Amino acid sequence: MPHHAPLTVESLRQLDATDRTRALLDRKEGQWFDRKSNRLGAKALGDAMVSFANGGGGVIAIGVYNGKIEGVDGQAKQINEWQQAAANFTQPPIPHVLEQLACIDETGARKLVAVVEVFGDSKYYENVRGEAFLRMGDETRRLTPTQAQDLRLERTTGVFEATAISSTMSKDDLDSGKVTAYARTVGHTG
Repeated sequence: MPHHAPLTVESLRQLDATDRTRALLDRKEGQWFDRKSNRLGAKALGDAMVSFANGGGGVIAIGVYNGKIEGVDGQAKQINEWQQAAANFTQPPIPHVLEQLACIDETGARKLVAVVEVFGDSKYYENVRGEAFLRMGDETRRLTPTQAQDLRLERTTGVFEATAISSTMSKDDLDSGKVTAYARTVGHTG
């Protein structure tokens, strides 16, 4: 798989185990790809998912660490927790898919790797502790409160602008002096 081609669960599924292993080991970590140890906790996966969702999406390969396939075989409890990470640790829950795909470790043994594809969209995401993260190059960065607020406003402005006002309000509830001043400020004539 060429390094410039997007990495997705579907593209990885189409490869045999040897080529899939090569794709996961050879690709540089960056804006849309990260590797994590099989010791990754569900809360930490939630934070990584937040960073990818806020950064446009991407793929997290769990069980690929320090240049080797360590796999996730025999970790049913942990895999279950990873599958629930978005529901339990992100708000709103992040759209994603998690699939276990076969790879080959350095001894030639078949090992499963958990591949999480996070789908990017225009929503704002944070963890359940109210912290926001953003993928920047090959790093997951925690946003400062000001950066998080800026991202939230950037992602939610359209929602507020498109929200209908209460049906009990009418144009008589508006201050006509302020409306006229605003119209002048924005150059409205008419």
